[in-house]
Amino acid sequence: MSGLDDLRRSVENGTPLDDPKLADLLDAYRLSEPPPVPRCELELEDLALGRRWPIAKLLAAAVLLIGVGIGFALHGNSASQPVPPPAPPTLLLASIPLNAVEPIQPTWPASLAKYDPASAAGVHWYEDLDDARELATYLDLPILVFMDYSSDEMQCPICAGYKRGPFRDAAVRAEASKFVPLQLNFATTQPPLGQIKVKGWPMFHVLDSGGERLMTFPGPPSGRGLAALFSRADKAARKKAEFASLDWKQARALAQRAERGEWLALFKADPDGEFGKVARNRLEQDAQAAVLSKNREQIEKARERLQGTPYADDLERILQHIERFGAFPELE
Repeated sequence: MSGLDDLRRSVENGTPLDDPKLADLLDAYRLSEPPPVPRCELELEDLALGRRWPIAKLLAAAVLLIGVGIGFALHGNSASQPVPPPAPPTLLLASIPLNAVEPIQPTWPASLAKYDPASAAGVHWYEDLDDARELATYLDLPILVFMDYSSDEMQCPICAGYKRGPFRDAAVRAEASKFVPLQLNFATTQPPLGQIKVKGWPMFHVLDSGGERLMTFPGPPSGRGLAALFSRADKAARKKAEFASLDWKQARALAQRAERGEWLALFKADPDGEFGKVARNRLEQDAQAAVLSKNREQIEKARERLQGTPYADDLERILQHIERFGAFPELE
């Protein structure tokens, strides 16, 4: 048994064997069944706190730190991306209509732009009763009718003399300008004006703006005192009928601007009147045409033309939108 005892001691103590055979046997045993490895627990010392951290907690902390780092990296990457521009807002126009603008027709007489009751050449007489009535109604003035007489058989010499002299007198022209002057030929004028009995020539009527006769009176044979006669006739007519008597010079100037298409000047000169109403209508059409074109150059030109109007403000807002967003705005 000494050999087995030596073998046991050698296994337990790790001492070498003297017997070569036993030594070979021990080596074979060790190779066939290696000794178990004792359990190892790894601990790291926190030098700052004097504590020991198990490796599991250390790994969890490392994973947390890595996650935080990845989060910061992703946030930094997203912040570096370009922010898309905001969607362009819808633009609400204050003055320019988007629906079709129907043209407003002038209500003043077509002859108003040329109306001048008198000049240095004399009194300017209308020759058509309807035209005179239309103008008298618009200006709310009485009508002064000069009844001439001219036919193949006879001419009125006093009437012809009036045209050469008295009608050119400054005082006569001034008094005639209080009326709408109208010259009619008694020989061809229809009733009732052509049926009036006369005792001499020339003859005058005063009509209201509707064409109703207010009075009739003869003219002096020499033409002297004609201005005073017209003045008395004007006062007498205004006692029989009320006349607003618009300033025909101002009205004519506005009508002339309308004929020339000076709508901006007309808009400023008559903002609350019917000329201004027509002018606003024309300016609206101009501004709307520029908007519907969606052409920047055309909008800029319209803005310059319409300076001083609310339409120019709307066009300026459109141009600012185009400058900021690079596109024509959606309008409402």
